[in-house]
Amino acid sequence: MDVVIRPFRHSGFAIEWVNVTLVDGRRDVPGGRRRALALAFVPMGEHFVEAPAYDPFREREEVPVTQGQPLRWALLDEKGLWVHSFVVLDDGRFELQSYLRAPDGDGLRLVFERIEDGTVVRRIEGRAVRAE
Repeated sequence: MDVVIRPFRHSGFAIEWVNVTLVDGRRDVPGGRRRALALAFVPMGEHFVEAPAYDPFREREEVPVTQGQPLRWALLDEKGLWVHSFVVLDDGRFELQSYLRAPDGDGLRLVFERIEDGTVVRRIEGRAVRAE
């Protein structure tokens, strides 16, 4: 996993990361899948909200959450940097994904949690260290 957090605009931040997943979750099978993501956040009150991609030729649009588009926000607290993503699923249920990234000695503590309709369906905890 690669994680880069950098300043964005005047007082926001951008976070980029690459997840590598195993084939069918198995370590004994060669290969894997890489998924790169990049998000930018701008301040709104005490939290940060996802900054839409800048396009000078389009009107600003609200995120159509009821049409399957994720609503994302972030906050920084004593535990670390939280990034949340909320989606209304096609059948009307909801999914909330939360990622925690927190300094931990010479590395980074990572926690991912996926909640569907109020039930935790996946929780992953790990630790990353800087590799040069």
